[in-house]
Amino acid sequence: MAQMNQKDPKTKTILVGMTGRIDSTVAAYLLKKQGHNVIGIGILFNKSDDVPSLDPKTGEVIKPYGVQFINDLGRVKGVCDELDIPFYGVHAEDRYHAGVEEFLVSARLGGTTYSPLVFSTRLILEILVEKMLPLKADAVATGNYAKVNFNKSTGAIGLGQSNDLANDETFQMARMKQSDARYLELPLAEMRRKEVIKIYESLNLKNSVSESEIKGDKVDEILLMEDPRVIKVVEQMSSEDLRRTGSLINYLEDTLIGDHEGIHKYFIGQTKIKGKNLSSVDPKMTVVKIDPQLGDIYLAHSTDLKFTFCELKDYSAGKDKDSSKPVEAHVKFRPDTLKVPCDVYLGNNNSAILEFKEAQSGQIVPGQFVVIYDREGEGAKVIGAGVVNRSGFISDSGEKRELPLTNSEKYDVEEDEVISKKSSPFNF
Repeated sequence: MAQMNQKDPKTKTILVGMTGRIDSTVAAYLLKKQGHNVIGIGILFNKSDDVPSLDPKTGEVIKPYGVQFINDLGRVKGVCDELDIPFYGVHAEDRYHAGVEEFLVSARLGGTTYSPLVFSTRLILEILVEKMLPLKADAVATGNYAKVNFNKSTGAIGLGQSNDLANDETFQMARMKQSDARYLELPLAEMRRKEVIKIYESLNLKNSVSESEIKGDKVDEILLMEDPRVIKVVEQMSSEDLRRTGSLINYLEDTLIGDHEGIHKYFIGQTKIKGKNLSSVDPKMTVVKIDPQLGDIYLAHSTDLKFTFCELKDYSAGKDKDSSKPVEAHVKFRPDTLKVPCDVYLGNNNSAILEFKEAQSGQIVPGQFVVIYDREGEGAKVIGAGVVNRSGFISDSGEKRELPLTNSEKYDVEEDEVISKKSSPFNF
């Protein structure tokens, strides 16, 4: 039996966020086996009475666009019945709409990005903690892979990586409230997912997921802002005049490539770009800038992009962090990327600056959520997290730039250099 992420050996009443999938099912099973009174809570972010869409080719149900949606409430209740634990469904569609969807739409229309998975995870924990009092519970639990530690000297709650680095979920949990985290139990903290799957299969549940679902059961919608289904969501939740049309422009050459039918159909970093009446664009080009006012989309080759610093806003760090000197750390830009070494400089008003040991290729998009760790490998702990406000590099002239010089800007620089030389008294 895995070592549990709890210190009190006494029996507790624990609310478990249930999805009907593997991880939450095993989490509830392990807690019940330890003798705790377990109550299953299914949180509905989508309307349960929606008629599911079917793929015309395969006949399979097309999952709605959204994060951590429960697509089959009946199966969730069935799992709880088989585990012999009570079950409650909680409707939170309005809170998901206000706390996740509206920000997602705003970011897409504004040419920035957003991290729905991070904030839906925060919302789930908020709701579980809110239900503790009416259900007379002592703690809440989820099937996430992460470790929670309590610092007795500072009172802070620390978040550490799971033993299973491939399935670690500290990234999506890094924005949870400290006041909520103190009630959190993580039964899978010390386990690897292959062990969890074995336990799940041994339960032989009638309401179990299929073989194909077991392989892809984890929340795989990491790149939600890049999902083509987001286009429909934006169109349903915004007026047409906000979905500006405009031009596709070659950023470096400042030349027109063609027109497009709405900025909401594009995101920074996008490849495989198509425009109005255009079959395709140079496959080596990527979206590097979106002007929400004019509706213009700028393209360039990804090989022309780099960044050496990153400015963060809404930055949260531990209470015991010394802001007088930089901290050597590692940062993750997305849940599925490797950590990058950097120095962290804490600023005023919950801001921070990351300086990278080596120049990084590509772009970091404003609005992107990033998580800071104290080290690279196993045993890493989260020491901070924030939202990207700006990133870029320092040019030869000492200017902070987000994108390289355009050809016209290079020409202006060369002209200034010529004029400067001619005006010098030492030139004859």
